[in-house]
Amino acid sequence: MTSTDGVWAGARPATFGDVVQYSTLVAEFTSVSCVSAGHCTAVGNFRNAGGGREAMTMTAFRAQEDAPESSVPESSVPSLAALLALPEAVLLDASEVMVGSTVQVTVGGFTAGDTVRLVVASTPQVLGSGLADASGSVTLSGVIPVDLAPGDHTIAVIDAEGRGFRQTVTAFAASLPATGGSGSFSIGVMLIALGVAMTIAVRLRRERVS
Repeated sequence: MTSTDGVWAGARPATFGDVVQYSTLVAEFTSVSCVSAGHCTAVGNFRNAGGGREAMTMTAFRAQEDAPESSVPESSVPSLAALLALPEAVLLDASEVMVGSTVQVTVGGFTAGDTVRLVVASTPQVLGSGLADASGSVTLSGVIPVDLAPGDHTIAVIDAEGRGFRQTVTAFAASLPATGGSGSFSIGVMLIALGVAMTIAVRLRRERVS
């Protein structure tokens, strides 16, 4: 970045993406507007080689590439021991979860920018992941595996440093709707038998009358 009076040779003063740093010792932004992550325009001033301040505009500055969406690698799935070592907390309002249903948790206490994973165990499976915001909070959601065995399991949120929280939940399978198979068949047989009996009774009555 050059000017008529000097060259600003300081380090990059901002990251346009999840975090925007507005000032350093050599530069200050008065406004930053972004059309998308990494594609922004910043207006401010910088200190030139002579120690004075000059206006500047930075456009379409990308300090880091957006991470591509991908599934969580097997190596990043935490162990059951790591999950059970976490302190207990209330992550879900209900202590029972139905397999195949979607759960969502919002929890704080992490460092801004940390990658946090939502995990279910006894055999640890990552249901989702996300980045903690500037306040250290993150909202994660995921689907309880349909093949999760009924019984007690652990729902946990955990970051790369092994910090997080866990909750014991009970998984249950969705009950099948009643088809009325055998019961309807029995009722049908009873109605047919009753109809036959009434027909025979009417015939016998007619024969007696005649």
